[in-house]
Amino acid sequence: MPPLSKLPFGRLDPITYLPNRQQFLVDYQPAPGAQLVMMTLSDSKHFNQLLRAIGHEYSEDFLRAGAKRLREALPDDVPLYHAGMLSFAFLLPNGTTPDLLQKIITCFNNPIHCGRIPVTPDIALGIADCKDSRRLRRPARRSGRGAGQP
Repeated sequence: MPPLSKLPFGRLDPITYLPNRQQFLVDYQPAPGAQLVMMTLSDSKHFNQLLRAIGHEYSEDFLRAGAKRLREALPDDVPLYHAGMLSFAFLLPNGTTPDLLQKIITCFNNPIHCGRIPVTPDIALGIADCKDSRRLRRPARRSGRGAGQP
């Protein structure tokens, strides 16, 4: 992945300052034994309740703090992408221990503070062996079009 300052326009998420889904699709290269991980900070119903209760500014704090917490839990050499409104993607290299996934789960046991308001994330992790990047890109592009994205 190129340095963040060198990413083309539209490839950096303006809230989390992470590369977005389009950049993930450009960068993704399957590696033998690697695992694709998707993490969701919260389900949409919980997030909509959060929006109504604390407003957009604090909900953006929730996303930024969640991205920061996840980034700190991952090894420095693992690129992290903001793949959707509440979702993050990263590729675990071959040989990664289950301890790393447990570390991620544990680091989200404590509330994220949105201003002075503590919000407990309800994370979900999905892990897939994805050896064929074309299989990954097709559904991702379809879902992007459905969400009003190119």
